[in-house]
Amino acid sequence: MISVLIPTYNYNVFPLVENLSKQCDKERIEYEIIVIDDCSDKLFENEKINSLVHCCFSRLTKNIGRSAIRNLLAEQAKFDWLLFLDADAFPLSNNFIYNYVKEFNYSAEVLCGGMRYEAEKPSDDKIFRWKYGNNREALTAIQRSENEYLNFFTINFAIRKSVFNQVRFNEKLLSYGYEDLLFSYNLKQENIQIKHIENPVYHNGIESNDFFLRKTEQALVNLNFLLNEKIIPKDYIKLTKYLNIIEKTKTKKVVALFFKLTKPSLQKQILSTNPNLLAFDLYRLGYICSLKS
Repeated sequence: MISVLIPTYNYNVFPLVENLSKQCDKERIEYEIIVIDDCSDKLFENEKINSLVHCCFSRLTKNIGRSAIRNLLAEQAKFDWLLFLDADAFPLSNNFIYNYVKEFNYSAEVLCGGMRYEAEKPSDDKIFRWKYGNNREALTAIQRSENEYLNFFTINFAIRKSVFNQVRFNEKLLSYGYEDLLFSYNLKQENIQIKHIENPVYHNGIESNDFFLRKTEQALVNLNFLLNEKIIPKDYIKLTKYLNIIEKTKTKKVVALFFKLTKPSLQKQILSTNPNLLAFDLYRLGYICSLKS
C-alpha cells in the first residue's frame, strides 16, 4: 500500500525508520521503508535498518544529488503510494502513517503534511534558521492551502507513483535549493492539485546560522539557473517578481553595487542573536542581482 522513501546524507535515520515501522505494523498495512544514503562520510547506526522487517538501507558509492536520489527511491518503490520524508524529519503524531493512509481513498493524488519546529529556542548560533523556519515554513494546512503550490515542501509529502512518474525531480539541480519549488511548479503545469493536510513532522536538522546563509546562496545559484534556462517564469515567486521589476527598470547594476557595499552589515544583522527577516530578504534580492550582473 505505501512505500516510505527517505534519502539521507550524514544523518542518523534509524530512530525515524524504527518509529515509522512501528506505526505501519500497528495499522497492519502493507508497507516498505527504503533508505538510500547519498555517499555519506558517516554511517551512524543506519546499517541497523536492514534488521527491521520490510525495511531496506543501502549506500551509494557516488554522490548523485538531492533530486536524483529521490527519483532513484521512487524507481525502487513497489507500492502505489510514495511517502517522501527528509532524513531530519520526525513525526509529531503516533498516528502519522494512519493520517496519510486514511486520505488515500479520496480523490487527492498529492498530499502535503507540513512541518513544525521545536517551540524552545535553540542556541544563538542556530537562532536565524529556527526563526526563519517558524515564520516562513511552519504553516498550518489552511495557511498552506492559500497557495497550494508555493507552500509545498518536500520534507513531508505523499504522492501516487503514477503521478510522480509524470513529473519526477529535475536532475539538473544537483545541489541544495528550489527543487521543491520546481517540483510543485511541474505539478501545477500538469494541473495536478496538492491537498494540504494537518500531519506535520518536526524539522530537527537545524543548521548553524552561517551554514544556512551559505546554503541560501547556493540555492540562489539554482534559482538563477532556473530563470536563465526559462524553466520557471520570471514572476513565479515574490523574489523573482522584484528581480523582474529591477531588470525592467534597468537598475540591476545599481542594486548589485548597493548590495556589495551593504553586504557586511546585512550579514552582521542576519547572523546576530536577533535576526531580521527583512534584512534576509534584502540580502537574497541583492545576491541574485549580483549573480545576474
